[in-house]
Amino acid sequence: MDRTKVKMLRAAMEKELKAIEEKFKVQVDIGKCTYTDSNCTFKVEFADVGDNGEVKSKEVEDFRLYASMYGLKPDDLGKIFSTNGEEYEITGLSTRKRKYPILGTRIKDGAKFKFPVSQVQFGLKMYEDAKGVK
Repeated sequence: MDRTKVKMLRAAMEKELKAIEEKFKVQVDIGKCTYTDSNCTFKVEFADVGDNGEVKSKEVEDFRLYASMYGLKPDDLGKIFSTNGEEYEITGLSTRKRKYPILGTRIKDGAKFKFPVSQVQFGLKMYEDAKGVK
């Protein structure tokens, strides 16, 4: 295995897993991959999707349970915040990440990022102030 082959395998898996997502009403996330010269291992996570379209991932559940411990509110999930001239949506919480526990998706292209709590808190305030949202 080499890096190019692993990237091609990931792309093929993503394409094929779309049918499974639709059939079983789940979201599939292909995560970290480790590989050697002869094999590779992908971490694949399946999360239920509710009737309202909301993904019920571990990170979503953790955000709802632990947001207040991080100075946020459970209903901050899905809110938009801005930082470094970009807008992001809060998508979850990773309790294992001490420095960057808040998960977000960049609005313009769907890229996923991790953020420190203080950056998200400040970004929420800046976004709300700029948009007149409360």
